[in-house]
Amino acid sequence: MHIFENENEHLRPYMKRRQIHAIIIILIGAVLSISFFDRIIIQAIISGTGLSLNEEFRMFGLQHLGIELIVLGSIIFLSALMHNKNKLFLISVIAVILLFFTFLYIYAVNIPINDDFEVILNFSNRYFFSENASEKSSLLSSYYCETRFITLRFATIFLHFITGAVNFKSLIIIANCCLLVVLFLYCKSMSMKKCRMEITLIIALLFFHFGYYDAVIWATNAFVYQFTTACVMLSLFLINKSSVSSHIIAVISAILAALTFGNGLVVFPIVIFFFVLEKKWKFVFLWTALAVLFFLIYFQGFSSMNRVTSIHSLFDYIIYSCCFLGSAFQFMYKLHLPFIAGGLIWALFIVLTIKKYYRKNFFIYGLIIFAIVSSLIAAHFRISKGLDESISNRYGFFSILVICSSIIALSDIINERRQNSFLRMALGVCIAFHLLCGVFFFPEVPVRKQKLEAFIDDINNNAPVDLIRPIIPAGSDSIVKEAIRKEIYFP
Repeated sequence: MHIFENENEHLRPYMKRRQIHAIIIILIGAVLSISFFDRIIIQAIISGTGLSLNEEFRMFGLQHLGIELIVLGSIIFLSALMHNKNKLFLISVIAVILLFFTFLYIYAVNIPINDDFEVILNFSNRYFFSENASEKSSLLSSYYCETRFITLRFATIFLHFITGAVNFKSLIIIANCCLLVVLFLYCKSMSMKKCRMEITLIIALLFFHFGYYDAVIWATNAFVYQFTTACVMLSLFLINKSSVSSHIIAVISAILAALTFGNGLVVFPIVIFFFVLEKKWKFVFLWTALAVLFFLIYFQGFSSMNRVTSIHSLFDYIIYSCCFLGSAFQFMYKLHLPFIAGGLIWALFIVLTIKKYYRKNFFIYGLIIFAIVSSLIAAHFRISKGLDESISNRYGFFSILVICSSIIALSDIINERRQNSFLRMALGVCIAFHLLCGVFFFPEVPVRKQKLEAFIDDINNNAPVDLIRPIIPAGSDSIVKEAIRKEIYFP
């Protein structure tokens, strides 16, 4: 596949045009990076459309777009000079990742958000000052809503042991490093060796951005979503290996996934399904026995700690699932595009099942099942809050997961003649999607940082606290003050 062709005699005019286009993109990016021009653009949009836009908020988006356009233009310029397309793709992947982690380091803060107050900080207030082993064990394994955050709590304890404090920024960065594991496992699982770097770049563009910021800069969400998914992927990747060590690690990964977040439990039936397909009955028995034992232990006390949720109609589950799976496309916070995208994913899953794609690449097929079942679980517990809940920003992570898996699956089932055209089109769409996420969703990241820092300043100055739900829920100030007083948290 030649998305980036090698330079030779008859392509020199084309390469010069590419360099000119690259310079234009870089200049546009430079203009958008300047606040003066951003204000002019925003005012022009307001005047032309009559929309009510928050100028400061939108300026963050335009400036972020400007920086990304400078990087994109530089890569396009480089493409006209390099002869090795795989090296160019690798440089592009590294550039996308470095840019993401640079912004993450700048805007992630050591301040809790929403569930962080209870799941991490209030847990720490109680756990580190308890002398009772039974109470500590109970705190570690206790339910929060419908799940047990055992792995996250152990990570909090480990960080406290190493640093002597609870640090949310460290947890956020560690959590997002799981994206590197996700990218690596996708890369290793591809059956198309010839197009591996192209698809790796597509996946990097889809994952390494702030379109699903709640699962990036919110410590609890970032850790449980990303770590659970990385463990599920590792388990699905290793079950196809023959070595005993691979199977042991697969079991450990599955247990870690389940101990991190409730939907991690889904990995057990998926793995059992794989061994049934392979007719490896010994493994079917072992994994079934492990699953039954684990489920019995995991759900002890569940009904007493959680209210029983009624069963909804099948139609409600499907509608919610479609919106959930397509939630990455919730531009302007509307349901229509997510629903269409999710419906197409369901249709693709049915086609893949009919074509018995699971025999060609069970890793990808298993991930699609994982995302679909996760959407149905979310529907069961969250549908009472309304359909809008299905496109909550944090769910965008699972939407991206199933979209990446779908792109790989489509690449596998179309014929080789059309594969190049499909991947070229997919790469263009993913670049556009990546840039749009910067415009629409990135502004929430610096704005949220400002609000959180103002919250901590109010606490430090003993001023009245401005509670901004759901970011800063009621009672959060007292939890922070207690942690500061006990010297386990230093914001």
